[in-house]
Amino acid sequence: MKEYIVNQQMHISVPEDFREFSSEEMNALYRDDNSSRWGVKSEERHVSLVIFYHKSNALLASLTNVKDIANNIRKKYDSMGKDHNYEMKGTFEDTIASLDAAGFDYAYDVGGIRQAGRITVVKKKGMCYTLYYYAREPLSDEARETWKNLTESITID
Repeated sequence: MKEYIVNQQMHISVPEDFREFSSEEMNALYRDDNSSRWGVKSEERHVSLVIFYHKSNALLASLTNVKDIANNIRKKYDSMGKDHNYEMKGTFEDTIASLDAAGFDYAYDVGGIRQAGRITVVKKKGMCYTLYYYAREPLSDEARETWKNLTESITID
């Protein structure tokens, strides 16, 4: 396993066949130059994990929960995904690093290939982390196990 620290607070372990995205790959993938993100992928497994992070102002952080944040992201995807055959698969609540987490699963097409996506939101002390997990659809048992192992390895200082 390889160990990484995201934003000097989130610790994550990833399998050896994963590699970090270069900044050029991230900029091309998201079509921007946002530096508040980190990601890894495995070509062998056809899976990727990208983590965005940002600090909310104190008032906003105290008024919103992870379920509300995930729901707002889902609404954006509902309206933007029509060009990629977007399909909402369901919402969920979870625990990451002993913290409440919430998110949703969806599917979409990229270059004629059906993809599964999972977005999960977790926050600690006003820092919000949004995890984007991508895999081929249908989501294989191996991809589900990879997701479980990645999220179970996370700790946040």
